[in-house]
Amino acid sequence: MNHKVLSVHYLRGLAALMVVALHYSYYLPENIGYFFGSGSVGVDIFFIISGFIITFATRKQADSLYNFSVKRFFRIYPLFIIIWMVSIFTVNLDATFPAKLQSLFLFMNDYNGSNAPAFGFNLMGPPWTLTYEVLFYAIFGISMCISHKYRALISGAGIVLIVFGLQFIFNGHVSLAAQTSADMIVSRWWQVPVKILSTPILFEFVVGVFLAEVYIRTDNARNTILSSVVLLFGVVVFAVLFFTGEMRLLGFKGGIWVALTLFIPFIIFDKLHGFKESKVMLYLGDISYSMYISHFLLLTTLMHYYPSILATLNGYIIFTCLLTSCFIIAALLHRLIELPGIKLGKKLSLGRNGTVPASI
Repeated sequence: MNHKVLSVHYLRGLAALMVVALHYSYYLPENIGYFFGSGSVGVDIFFIISGFIITFATRKQADSLYNFSVKRFFRIYPLFIIIWMVSIFTVNLDATFPAKLQSLFLFMNDYNGSNAPAFGFNLMGPPWTLTYEVLFYAIFGISMCISHKYRALISGAGIVLIVFGLQFIFNGHVSLAAQTSADMIVSRWWQVPVKILSTPILFEFVVGVFLAEVYIRTDNARNTILSSVVLLFGVVVFAVLFFTGEMRLLGFKGGIWVALTLFIPFIIFDKLHGFKESKVMLYLGDISYSMYISHFLLLTTLMHYYPSILATLNGYIIFTCLLTSCFIIAALLHRLIELPGIKLGKKLSLGRNGTVPASI
């Protein structure tokens, strides 16, 4: 397991669980479901993790843009396509063909009437976040081709300049609010990337990139007492913020600060002491993407086909059954679709000699 940063891998699983619990808590009594109201913080954590992991994973050797793109594609798309196919033949059967095709290519529903960063979400709901993931991968991949050594600086500075530049051009001012985007009516395809690239939610990836660079450049040092105090303090602060308020907003005027109260103590503890391997937490991290991408379809399928059953069952039973079913489905998808996709991506990328020296 030395190829994984355990703290970040564990956080990946916890972040997925936060989002799942948020959506399923609809069936819990209001006074109980309230405690899961900040589950969207899981999205903030996901974005920070993406920036961190991509930077950390490429610390030694740079892939060619082809290899990098192939591995990223097969990490995301095989499972996404399966979920998309199930969706368009079930709960989204009546959606228009353009809407179905739009969701397949990770376009969101409404760039004019809905605010950033979700823009009316993807047709399938949560996959709207994949739009930003893919965009970040593209920027980082290009940055790595320019200079592996300065990939973090180039990608981070590039994102900041692009976002603020587009905001200033179209809005006349800049903002850190994730709900901000270029003030324009989208009527042509090229205006879509302008809308997305002007959204400060992309800064969360930059935060992850920065934290990864600090993590990489910091020497390992044993300090059990200090690391334990920092971790305990962070967990307590996070728990208070998470369970005592509904943090619905994403980004720098919302959930990122809550996310960082957990993320930073986790990586500090990992660096100064180290997490022990937990089979449960490792597996939860492994299936986190499968859980995230499939859980909403499970919920909407039940709401679409079995509303009368959901209306009669006890809320706690529904919540428990949904969580259990979600874990089982995610485990199967991870084993049958996600892992083979990842292996295929690695095989196809290794089949080409596309690495460049890390000193560039």
